[in-house]
Amino acid sequence: FDHHSPGHDGAVILHGDRIQRFAVHLPLSSDQREVGPGGTRHAAGLGLAELTDALCIVVSEERGTVSVARDGHLRILDKPETLASELESFLGSQEPSTTAGMVWARAARRWREALAALATAGLLWGLLVGGSGRGELTCEIPVEVQNLPPGYELEGVEPEQVEVVLGGPRHLLLLGEPEGLHVTLDAVLVQLGRRTYQLNAQQIALPPELEVKSIRPRRVRLSVIPPPGATFGADTDEVAAPAPPSSSEEEEASGGDSAAPAEDSGEADEAVILQSSTVEGLAT
Repeated sequence: FDHHSPGHDGAVILHGDRIQRFAVHLPLSSDQREVGPGGTRHAAGLGLAELTDALCIVVSEERGTVSVARDGHLRILDKPETLASELESFLGSQEPSTTAGMVWARAARRWREALAALATAGLLWGLLVGGSGRGELTCEIPVEVQNLPPGYELEGVEPEQVEVVLGGPRHLLLLGEPEGLHVTLDAVLVQLGRRTYQLNAQQIALPPELEVKSIRPRRVRLSVIPPPGATFGADTDEVAAPAPPSSSEEEEASGGDSAAPAEDSGEADEAVILQSSTVEGLAT
C-alpha cells in the first residue's frame, strides 16, 4: 500500500500460498451511486461483483471500514459479527431461486450486451433457417478490359456496367453482392478490327455455389485509339454480308462459261488428229 510503489491501488492475486500476479488492474464499476465515497478499491470490488458471482470484501485504508460487494451492491458493515454472517449466508446460499435472481439482476445491468446477443441470434436464424432454399439477386457490375495490345489506348466502354442476375442458395444471396464482382473482357482482337464483344457467364468469376442466370445487355462496344500507322477494317462483328449478284451478271457468267467448253472441245479434237498422224509416221 505504499503510494510510491508501482502496485499501489493494484491487485495481488494469490493461489494457495504463492503470489501469481502483482499490480493487476481489475474491472472498475461505473455505478457511482453504489461506490459512493469509496475510491478505486471499492470500484474494483463492485466491478468484480457485477461481472461474477463472487462475494468481494473491501477494506478501506483511510477510513478503516469493511464493505462487502455482492449482486451489484456495495454495503459498509457496522461490526465484525456482520462480516461472519455475510460469509455464512454467501456460502450457504446456493438455492435455485437465489441463482435465478442473480442471473436476472446481472442481465438487467448488462442490457446492451443482451440486446447485441439477441440481434446476433436473430441474424444467424435468418441466414441459416430463413435463408434455406434458392433465390436470385440482381446487381450492377463493371466491365474490366484486359489484354489491350501495345500501342492501343482505351477511350471508353459502352456500357461501362451491365446488369447481372445471380442464382444460388438464399442464405448466400442475403449477404449481398460478392466482393470484387466484374466482367472480364479480353481485348486482344482489337488489333484485327474487333470493337463489339458478346458477354457470357464464363467471363464472370463467381463462388462455386452461385451461377449467372442472365446478363443485360449481352454486347458491349469498345472505343480505342490505335497506334500511328495501324490499319484495320470494319468491326469484325458487324461486317455486312456480300450482296447477291444481279440477273444480268448471272447471264454473262453463264454465257461465258458455255462458250469456253466449245473452244476447248475443238482444240481437243485437233490434238487427237495430230497425235494420230504422228503415230502413223512412226509406224512407217
